[in-house]
Amino acid sequence: MLGYRLLQRQDIPTPPVRAVGGLVTVILLLLLIVGCGGQSAQGGSRSEEAAVESVIRGELRALNTGNFEKSYSYYAPNSETRHRYKTPQEWVNILNKSMKGANIRILSLKVEDISGNTATATVEEEAQNKSGTYRYLVTQKLVKVDGQWKLGNSNTKILETPNEATSQSASATQSASASPSASASPFVGRWQVSSSASASANDPFTVTITKEGEIYQVVLVRASGGASGTYVGRYDEADGSLVLEPDFCGDMSLSDDGDQLYWCSEVFTRVSQ
Repeated sequence: MLGYRLLQRQDIPTPPVRAVGGLVTVILLLLLIVGCGGQSAQGGSRSEEAAVESVIRGELRALNTGNFEKSYSYYAPNSETRHRYKTPQEWVNILNKSMKGANIRILSLKVEDISGNTATATVEEEAQNKSGTYRYLVTQKLVKVDGQWKLGNSNTKILETPNEATSQSASATQSASASPSASASPFVGRWQVSSSASASANDPFTVTITKEGEIYQVVLVRASGGASGTYVGRYDEADGSLVLEPDFCGDMSLSDDGDQLYWCSEVFTRVSQ
C-alpha cells in the first residue's frame, strides 16, 4: 500500500584472489572503488539508495507504531494515496480501521533503479493481523520532491495467505461440483469504474473478483499502475462487505440491487458476472 519493514544488510562479498601481480592490483582497486560509495542500484549512488530505503522503512515504522499522520507525510503529492485521501485525517481514519492489530515487517528490500528524480524498489513483506500471516511482494515507485524522496504508486502481489492450503483444497472440491457457492456470491464478476461518478474516468480501473471456497481473489488493474495488484478478500457477514488483505483503501460494499460496487472512494459498475 498502497502501502506500506527488518533491517537488511547487503554485504559485498570479496572475491577470492586467484592471480598475482597486476590482476591482484586491479581487484584491490575495484574493491576500493566499491567501498568508497560508487554506483549501487542501477543509475544511482550508494547514498541515494540508502535515502530511498530510509523512506520505505520510515513509512512502515510509522504504520507499525500507529503514527498514521507521519505515514501520510512520506507520500508524494501526486501519489495514489494523496489522490484518494486529500488530508492526513482521512488517511488516519481509514488506517485506524484497517491497520488495527496489524504488524508488518520487511523480509527483503532491493532498490532496483534510480534515474534522476525517480526510483523503483521491490519489497517482500510479511504482515500479521487477526486473520493470520500474509506474505506479499510490493513494487514501489518513488519520486524526488524538493530534494526529498517520497513514495509514489505501488503494485502489490500476494505470495502467501494464511489459508492458502485450505483454499486450494476447497478449490479442488468445488471444481468437481461446478463451484455453486462462487456463482451465488454477489461480489463475483468483473467491475469497471463508473465514468459518470469517478474522478478516475481518464484512468481506466477494473476489478475482477473470483471465489474459491471462502476465499475471494481480487485482481485490480489500473492504467496508471496505482493500486494495481492481487488481493485476498473475506466476506464479513456482519455488514455484508468484502474485507481485503492487505487493506489500504477500506472494505468493498455493494448497492442494494448489487449492480454497483463501492470501494476506495470510487463507484464501479458490473461489466460481467
